[in-house]
Amino acid sequence: MACQVKKNKSFLLFWVRAANSEYLSVVRNALTLTLPVVIAGAAAVLVNNFPVPAYQRLMIFVFGEGWRSFGGHIWNGTLAILSPVMVFTIGYSIAEQYNLKNPFAAAHPVISGLLSFCSLMTIMEPSTVDFAIPYNWMGVNGLFLAIFTGIGSAELFLFFHRIKRLRIRILPEDAGTTMPHVFSALIPVLLTLGVFSLFKVSMNIAGVRDIHALVYDMLVRPLKGMGNKLSAALLYNFALTEKIAAADDTIDRLLV
Repeated sequence: MACQVKKNKSFLLFWVRAANSEYLSVVRNALTLTLPVVIAGAAAVLVNNFPVPAYQRLMIFVFGEGWRSFGGHIWNGTLAILSPVMVFTIGYSIAEQYNLKNPFAAAHPVISGLLSFCSLMTIMEPSTVDFAIPYNWMGVNGLFLAIFTGIGSAELFLFFHRIKRLRIRILPEDAGTTMPHVFSALIPVLLTLGVFSLFKVSMNIAGVRDIHALVYDMLVRPLKGMGNKLSAALLYNFALTEKIAAADDTIDRLLV
């Protein structure tokens, strides 16, 4: 019993530290930055699917049968590509926080954001049709892996960027605000992309072609058994509420 209590305390303290970590702050900041895009996409979905038959008939009468294509194009440019948008903002936010702590070895946030996006594309399995980017992993389905990719690629890039020997210094610091950052980031960017490429190769050797599908299956499988019944949803929410309340009480006792 004492061993179980000790394990529970360690588990709860771990999540308390995780909740106060800089990474969650970065993710929250990234989510905040994506709010205009998310709201625009949600508004387009609402306009297309407003659940009033009279409204639907009116739109068809005024604009024709293909009137939903307008909102559909907005959805394609917002919610359908939320994962790369999110991964860019995470890379950008991490670089901004790093620059506040290291003003004399600052990295350009845009380069970090673009690198995070490129890292996500590096590990993504292309579609079998025309070697295209699969849209099914560009939206919410690939968001979880995008978050970890953004954090991992930005931290790896900044780790290499801290090594002075890896930063190319061709131009003086006063040569402009962009080009010195570009040259100093060349080798760290190459090394970061090389690490993600090796990770993709190793996963292929292990028999995992689609990393997104693997992560999605791991996350969704525990919820599939519950089904979509109202009773299952109420039971899940009740159990989750009770666990959160119990965890809060335990954390309060531990931190007193």
